Amino acid sequence: MQEILEKLEISRYEPEFIPELEKVFMDNLYNIDAATCLLKLYQLNPEKENIEIVHKILSLALPNTAEFWLCFMLVSAEIKTHQSLQVLIQINRLLEHCQFTDLWELMNNLPDTKISPEILNPKIRDYIKSLLLITYQSINKSDIKQFLSINDDELNKLIEENNWGSDQETIIFPKPTTKPQVKIDIGIDISRISTVFSKMD
Repeated sequence: MQEILEKLEISRYEPEFIPELEKVFMDNLYNIDAATCLLKLYQLNPEKENIEIVHKILSLALPNTAEFWLCFMLVSAEIKTHQSLQVLIQINRLLEHCQFTDLWELMNNLPDTKISPEILNPKIRDYIKSLLLITYQSINKSDIKQFLSINDDELNKLIEENNWGSDQETIIFPKPTTKPQVKIDIGIDISRISTVFSKMD
């Protein structure tokens, strides 16, 4: 992957670079810069756009809903209507709205698409788990089993692996050692603002 990322700097707009980028995603590797580069190359060379690779990119972008939409916006209008991509949109929207029960119902009854649950499901569970950890101090065992679509044995393994506290009905999450840092990039150079205000004095 590192070699591919280095090549991005010099081969970003070369059609000959397409097969190398496609191989990255066929190997189930993912990087947002490589993804957007390949999708932009498809825009410049529409005859080379590959529905299988596009689907792979969007599948691998999940459950990062922001990166999913960024990649989706670079896909051609024709391919956007493909059934397999529409299913991915449904999955992404259910994740965005935290409709986890509906999400797992969809994942357990997928139509005949190229989605690989064995790859996507663990990523979705990790994503949901991260949301639960920052939302709850404790949670009912029946709720977390439903949110993660897991059974009793899988839950007990999860409790042990993560060193969570538990009693007969409840899981107690450990208190975070540090407060989560929220960074907001507003795209403004603060030094320029200072210059403007200094001129107003």
